[in-house]
Amino acid sequence: MMGKLRRVGSWVGTSLPSWLSPFTPLLSCLFPPHLVPRSSLSQAIRDKVKVYWLKQPVPDEDYFSLVAPTAGDTALVVGGGYGYCALHCIKKVGKKGKLIVVEPNPRCVSFLRRLFAGKRNVVLIQKAIMNRKGEMYFSGGDNLSAFCEGGRRVKVSVDTLDHICLKLGIKEVDYMAMDVEGAEIEALKGGRKILRRTKKIVVGAYHLRGGKPTWPWVERYLRRLGFRTKVTEDGVVHAWRSTTREKEAEG
Repeated sequence: MMGKLRRVGSWVGTSLPSWLSPFTPLLSCLFPPHLVPRSSLSQAIRDKVKVYWLKQPVPDEDYFSLVAPTAGDTALVVGGGYGYCALHCIKKVGKKGKLIVVEPNPRCVSFLRRLFAGKRNVVLIQKAIMNRKGEMYFSGGDNLSAFCEGGRRVKVSVDTLDHICLKLGIKEVDYMAMDVEGAEIEALKGGRKILRRTKKIVVGAYHLRGGKPTWPWVERYLRRLGFRTKVTEDGVVHAWRSTTREKEAEG
């Protein structure tokens, strides 16, 4: 247990007193990430609690069960949140791979910077992904959305996947994970060029638009771009190029 906790601690930019490490699981139970009080716990403890939770499996949202990045891959996480997918991606791509994380929420981006401090193969971009460039008001809590009513309103910079990849010089994506809180239709439309050069993509398409989930549209769109697809019961669309799965099976 102590070895595992030390490895978890290495992901954050600050360190805790050694005597607190055994209590990390207990702290995570008492203070889930969305309830961690800012004033009563130090930033280091809050970060360690979040990382502990991030490393736990999420049974209803498995973005890696059917397709996943491998060592040396270029992975793109659209809607980084507090880093669940990003943390698992960087483990899989390793030091020789590259990870790009796009997230509009300033709170999440601040945590992600500490989470990946010192990781030279990680690029963080504070933007929301849509089908145009500019600025928009998003609403909600930690999961900001262009289609959420209520909650605080935050003005964010928006951009397209194609433009961001062009600026970064990304010509091909091996694995993409997307969870953009209902904006997956706009995000995919704005990434048509890079999607044609993407091998595997997983989209959280369980959000409702007009009272209906977005996964039927997402699945049709990806199929038109040449992907094979499977939709799980939780509304997550897994898509891959046929040659990709065949190579993985052979490996």
